[in-house]
Amino acid sequence: MSNRTSKRSNRTNRTVRTATAALAVAVAIGAALPGTADAARLRNTMSSTRKAPHGLVGGKVHGRHASYTIEQMETATPLENVLAPGTSAITPRARTRKATHLARMRAVDPVVGPVRPGAHLGGWNDDPCLFDVTQVACDSGSEDPAPEPSPEPSPEPSPEPTPAPAPLQPSGPDLNQTGRITWGTDLNNVATRTEGRIFFTAASDGRTHSCSGTVVASQNQSVVWTAGHCVHGGAGSDFHTNFVFVPAYDNGNTPYGQFTARERWTTTTWSSTGGEHGPFTDDFGALVLNPNDAGQTVMQVVQGGQGIIFNQPVNQSFVDLGYPADAPFDGSTLYACLGAPAQLQTASDGTTPLELGLNCDMTGGASGGGWVIGMDSQGLGYVNGVNSWGPEDHSMLWAAYQGAVAQNLYDTVQAN
Repeated sequence: MSNRTSKRSNRTNRTVRTATAALAVAVAIGAALPGTADAARLRNTMSSTRKAPHGLVGGKVHGRHASYTIEQMETATPLENVLAPGTSAITPRARTRKATHLARMRAVDPVVGPVRPGAHLGGWNDDPCLFDVTQVACDSGSEDPAPEPSPEPSPEPSPEPTPAPAPLQPSGPDLNQTGRITWGTDLNNVATRTEGRIFFTAASDGRTHSCSGTVVASQNQSVVWTAGHCVHGGAGSDFHTNFVFVPAYDNGNTPYGQFTARERWTTTTWSSTGGEHGPFTDDFGALVLNPNDAGQTVMQVVQGGQGIIFNQPVNQSFVDLGYPADAPFDGSTLYACLGAPAQLQTASDGTTPLELGLNCDMTGGASGGGWVIGMDSQGLGYVNGVNSWGPEDHSMLWAAYQGAVAQNLYDTVQAN
């Protein structure tokens, strides 16, 4: 990271539909506060009662962690991380049907409403057809269409039908649109409550930065899902420190308070090969939060958590959430971009998805914000990716494909 904007930038004049992207900037690590001395930095050491699982790095956080004042949050400004000249960042390829069946689709269902202390959450939904949006017979992996079901006999009409319960009233913005929208501040909406800003001290310069993150359903009721570069500086760097998560942050208001982190995790792909020059494959991270001063977990306080899902088809309709802080934004407001991916980067086999690109003009500070699918009128859905990086012209946002590596990360942190 450097002390410029937090979006990795594309220094060429390529259009978003060419395959010759040269330079790009990560969307977000953000906020520099002057006057934070390097000598005063608290340095995290990786410590855990057990060895980190294969493919992951992370563990417990030691030391005292400061909260952030509203003035500090409002003063935060993004930094820029620029790719080296000549770096090829994007190779868009057409999606093939084989990508649908990379692995068995697994999902943790979302939770909404009052959360009991110690409640067991985060069970797997093993329906292989969940959110399958292709014509592939997803239960068998075959390209043959599923057989037509036999017609059911008409049931006898009930003489005294039971009245249906009154439907929940929609909350939040209208999702039947595309492009970027202001999300709003309706706390009846689950997405408003579960999305928030992450503040931290960067490993690169000892200054305060910000990202975005999402509370997801978990057994420990304490997981925030975000980008890997929002918790670790990448190859040759270290974990960031002094993490504070502020759910439903809005214009200096913190309706649910602040939560410090007791653990921080990322993938070894990001920690060993990622950084300001990419690559951004497996750019995933997670925080395990401490309870607040009243002893409540973050899921108890915000009354729920988004679901999380892995190994999904790529042609989904996404609600991409984040707190952009680079101009023309200032990090004070939650925004969303709605739509389907416009580009796809695949591995050399031409079928395995690596990154998805969405038409969206959010800027630095939005990194780590959730890409949510299946969102209902109450703002409840499944996180299926996070903001990772975007070109300098702010025409797109890219997310790493949320597959087996991300699933391993979630499995580890949600039970800690």
